[in-house]
Amino acid sequence: MKIKKMNIKKTSTIIVIALLFSASFLMLSNSGITDVKAAISSDLLQYEWPHPSGAPDGACFVEGPAPTSSAVQWKVTMSEDLPNAEFLTGPLVAFNGMVFLQTNNSTVAVDAASGDIVWIAEGVGGDQYGYGWGHAISKIDDDYMLVYNKCVKIADGTVVWTGPAGFSTPLLMWTGAGYIPELKLLLDGTNAWDLSDPSQPPTKVWTRTDSIDGSGYVAYGDGKLFFGCSDSFLRAYDATNGALLWETPTTSTEWIYGMAYGDGKVFHAAIDGKMYGWDADTGKLLWTYDPNTFFSTFSSSTAYAYGIVYSMNTDTHLYAVNGTTGELIWRAKGPGVAYPGTVVIADGKVYAQMGENIYRDYDTGEYAYSEYNCYDAYTGELIWTLPMENDAPMSYHCIAYGNLYVIPTVSSTKTGEYTYSYALGRELWCISSEVKDWSMLLSDPENSADGAGPTDIMLKWKFDADAAVVSPPTLVDGVCYFGCLDSNIYAIDAADGTELWRFKTDHQVRSQLAVLNGRVYTGADDGNVYCLDAATGNLIWTASEPADGLTHNSLVRSSPTVSGDKLYVGSLDGNVYCYSISSGDLIWTYATGGTVHATPAVVDNEVYITAAIPYVKGLLIKLNADTGTQIWNFTLPYFYFYSSAIYASPTVADGVVYARSDFRYTFAVNASTGEEIWMYDGRHNPSTPEQAGATGLYDAVLYKYGKVYFNDYYGIVCLNATDASELWYTYLARETYSQGVTYSYNRLYVVTETKVLYVLDALTGEKLSYYADIGMSKSSPTPYNGELYVSSMNFGIHCFTEALPAEQYTSPPEPTYPTADEIAQKVLDNLPANPSANDIAQEIVNQLPADPEYPDVPTAEEVAQAVVNKLPEQQQATETPAEYTTIDLAILAAVIVAIIVGLVSFFALRKQK
Repeated sequence: MKIKKMNIKKTSTIIVIALLFSASFLMLSNSGITDVKAAISSDLLQYEWPHPSGAPDGACFVEGPAPTSSAVQWKVTMSEDLPNAEFLTGPLVAFNGMVFLQTNNSTVAVDAASGDIVWIAEGVGGDQYGYGWGHAISKIDDDYMLVYNKCVKIADGTVVWTGPAGFSTPLLMWTGAGYIPELKLLLDGTNAWDLSDPSQPPTKVWTRTDSIDGSGYVAYGDGKLFFGCSDSFLRAYDATNGALLWETPTTSTEWIYGMAYGDGKVFHAAIDGKMYGWDADTGKLLWTYDPNTFFSTFSSSTAYAYGIVYSMNTDTHLYAVNGTTGELIWRAKGPGVAYPGTVVIADGKVYAQMGENIYRDYDTGEYAYSEYNCYDAYTGELIWTLPMENDAPMSYHCIAYGNLYVIPTVSSTKTGEYTYSYALGRELWCISSEVKDWSMLLSDPENSADGAGPTDIMLKWKFDADAAVVSPPTLVDGVCYFGCLDSNIYAIDAADGTELWRFKTDHQVRSQLAVLNGRVYTGADDGNVYCLDAATGNLIWTASEPADGLTHNSLVRSSPTVSGDKLYVGSLDGNVYCYSISSGDLIWTYATGGTVHATPAVVDNEVYITAAIPYVKGLLIKLNADTGTQIWNFTLPYFYFYSSAIYASPTVADGVVYARSDFRYTFAVNASTGEEIWMYDGRHNPSTPEQAGATGLYDAVLYKYGKVYFNDYYGIVCLNATDASELWYTYLARETYSQGVTYSYNRLYVVTETKVLYVLDALTGEKLSYYADIGMSKSSPTPYNGELYVSSMNFGIHCFTEALPAEQYTSPPEPTYPTADEIAQKVLDNLPANPSANDIAQEIVNQLPADPEYPDVPTAEEVAQAVVNKLPEQQQATETPAEYTTIDLAILAAVIVAIIVGLVSFFALRKQK
């Protein structure tokens, strides 16, 4: 590899990856591997991560594309998809169109495109030591893989054989080179095992005969095995026979966090706080880099790509060092002290865990916080950041198929608290350059309300419609869609708010639009459901709801939910309608007996809807999504509060339906049986007079990771989803009339009646930022592609972006000062007409830099001479007759020098006094 020039600016030729994924749920299926491959484009399948470090060289680098955005495409949630697991762990690997991870007792294969679980191998791999650590998984070929001491079929997780005593893959990614495809050997640092026929148990090829203890990682490269030893020596062995090739003394007795091989060199970032580069053929030390910082310790694996060595240090920095010379190229400062993790590299980008919120900064004493960052690999420029932790120093992440796969472990933005939101890791995330759409009310048919938004919000742009906007924005493929009370449906560019098209209906549009597969679906108060072309706004079909009540100007109108090939929508006439999305034909109708303002939730081919029978009762109803047949109904309390409606849509998660009455009460109901689990009575008539009364319930319940969030009169409450015990409550001054709180990476977004948009920490309720002049809003905020979109009664759509990116520092540049000629020119530019010698001398003193002792600063004498030299040029340029002869200039120069010397001496004496 050759080093690229560091000062080359990035151009618009950065590769943009577009992945068209199709979901397929496969469980222990022999045909699964073919189906999975079909879900990822063939040109991306080649970009695998078949080894915990990417390859046996330990470089943590892979060829191919990698995500430029931080958009999470899908999540595998342990509580939902892996009920027998206690936690998720790595190291992560990816090959054959799948991603592989481990739990406390099993190995799991996940479809890399959709996040569906392909198979679970119980009793294979997992945590062998009780620390949340898994053994390395390595690909042997397209049919077989290694997990701990077993060979497993990649297609279905079937165990082929268990290895003999002493045979196993390395722990994590540090203690062995693992499987070497070119040699067909498994190398653990002490033994070599022949796997030329992976269908049969391995045989031992050689065992090291020396008794040197290897205390850490083993790297492989070019037929050699590099082994850091506890006697402070680095040794190289012939990988084919175990013969010692060379040894070289070092200053490090601990090699826990590994080496990297590349371009004929071996690299190690050591616990002694220094980086090293050796010649891989001879063991000769080529260079040493010492950051010379307080508490410098490289306690993470070394990575290598593009001729650059990367490693993180407990001095809070990520370092990039020239692999040939050992010179610093750049360094980036994280948010504070950390037990650093391992970086992964691809496509000119470095991904790194930065900071941990249990540590204090050595200089300031301030707590750090957790941050996962993406940097430009050549310049160190921060590209994006997420407020989460990746379980340093293990750092379970990898890059494959153009995506980044990561197991987050800590996500609180609250400093000074080591708060696990996912225990030891309870989710696997897929981060892709393909931005996740927010395609309908609360994001999707399940009402997950989960997107990608900012933390410290700043207004980016505002689009002015012709009337108030109640419809929350829908964001798909870089376009923002919404309805307006001016009777139009709008499409605007999400980047800058430029209008793309508008479509005129016959009445106001209050519901949120659903946008999928190039079509826009909506209900309008004229009694129609419209289907439009998303690119042009042209009408495709219209379906009429036979209901006079649709012209009622309610606060919230049912929005269409699209799931599969059907559209579901509630009506003020009391019916729930199901339409074909292709033709608009009515498939079925269900009469609730009341009015339906809420939007249906659709989960597992079942529809959940709330309705109100005025002055009688409220209803939570479960229907079959194909036929509209009622499965069960649950009675909700009803109070006449402002209007005869139940506005809040139901939320379904982990087998529980969360529903709200029109006033005070929130329920958790068993999704299978319709039986009540708990009931929460809102905080009415509390002790503080500012909160006397109770609250109307407009917003859907937000469920995330065992917690539920919703409006609870003048604030937001967070409850334990199991028993409704209160975890925190944050007072926001007034209540919210939006359809729901929305979520992004442990941040909550909510608008209030007082025209304020808030960002809250989902773990603590702490207010992270706010915007105080959004106008009245009935809109659930829409987080999309790192930004936030909110509609307003103030005639428009607001787009918010990140105000202050994560703090980043690079090595301070050496100070530079203007030359004598440059200073002289400034002197001449500022002189009055026909200046005296005193005028010139004084202006020279004014223009001299403030650090006269710095050796590169021109002296007063040099500037004076430059002024004398430039005077004829100045006169010629301005066509002014010469006022000074050569003798005059010489005299002037002497006078200037004398005056300057006197002035400098005077200021120096005054400074001393």
